[in-house]
Amino acid sequence: MKSFKITEPPTVLIVDQDLGFVWWLGDILHGVGCTVVPALSCQQAISLMKELSLNVDLLFVDPSLGGVSSMIETLSIGQNRIKIVDVRSMADDMPG
Repeated sequence: MKSFKITEPPTVLIVDQDLGFVWWLGDILHGVGCTVVPALSCQQAISLMKELSLNVDLLFVDPSLGGVSSMIETLSIGQNRIKIVDVRSMADDMPG
């Protein structure tokens, strides 16, 4: 089995209108060492990532939000492929 070393924590962008879900998921991911950037809209996500000068390694997004395709296109410029997780059904399964 080939091993590799991660030199810096992955950057995870969470985009959803449900603030409670965003913070719940962000807290879990932060707890395992990820750099987490929460956003409540696609436009806010683009602005934050540009302002912070970060590349996205993993994107959790509600595809029903407006502007998802253009956000992914914008965030993908100049970086490797972004792994994307559809969170439509995840918020329904959230505890509490």
